[in-house]
Amino acid sequence: MTELLGDRMLHHLLPVRHEGIRKFLQFMTRKANGGETVNVRKQLIQLTNNVVSRMMMGQTCSDNEDEAEQVRKLVQATAELTGKFNLSEFIWFCKNLDLPGFRKQLKQVRDKFDEIKEKIIEEHEEARKAKKAVMIQLRIYSIFYLIYQKMTAPR
Repeated sequence: MTELLGDRMLHHLLPVRHEGIRKFLQFMTRKANGGETVNVRKQLIQLTNNVVSRMMMGQTCSDNEDEAEQVRKLVQATAELTGKFNLSEFIWFCKNLDLPGFRKQLKQVRDKFDEIKEKIIEEHEEARKAKKAVMIQLRIYSIFYLIYQKMTAPR
């Protein structure tokens, strides 16, 4: 986290933030020209989420709107669960009892977050493998090209 928020990295990621703001302003201009109403709060949250996720993971949340909505719901569920009163936290002999089912609900939310995180990690690994395969192919082609040049060069 320190590296992500360091001066050098923030300066390096400035184009990402500028692009996010540019897309936001283009969207708002398009809606204004069309005379459409816009939920500005929702759009600002989406802008923030997209910029932060692009800085951290290299992709925006809104590439897949269903996934973005699922993450928003999970964050909301987590905030609601952590803000609720839990009797077993205050009465020592109820400590191991999950009377209102908070632990079960938190485990479900955590498991869903883990699924999304695993999917993102797999996508990054696949992209890295594809890039590596292309680089290997380019090296092989360049070797063949060098061999071809040596074979066809006048002696």
